[in-house]
Amino acid sequence: MVPTAFESMMSETTLPALDHLELDRGIVLIGLMGAGKSSVGRRLAKRLDLPFSDADQEIEKAADCTIEEIFARHGEAAFRAGERRVIGRLWMARHKCWRQAAAPSWTGRPGPP
Repeated sequence: MVPTAFESMMSETTLPALDHLELDRGIVLIGLMGAGKSSVGRRLAKRLDLPFSDADQEIEKAADCTIEEIFARHGEAAFRAGERRVIGRLWMARHKCWRQAAAPSWTGRPGPP
C-alpha cells in the first residue's frame, strides 16, 4: 500500500522535530474520506504521547449503529447533527488529539457545536 502524503510526513525520519513540542491546545485533523486522518492521527498521538479519538468511531458508538446505517435510516442531516454533538463532547473532554470525520460539518467555532 502506498503511503499518503500525510503518512510520509509522519515517518520516523521527519518526527524528531516533534520531540520537544509542548501543546496548550488540542489537535484536530480534518479532511475528506480516505485522506489518512486516522492513520496520521494515531501516529501523531502516539509520538506526542497524547490520547486519540476517532470521531467516526465515537459517532457509531453513540448511535449504536454504523455511519452507513445512520445515513440509510435518518439521512445526512441527522448524521451531521449527531456528528456535531459527538465532536462537541470530544472537544469538551479536552482530548489532545482526535480525528474529525470530514470537513463539511465543521463550523469553525471552538467548543461544542
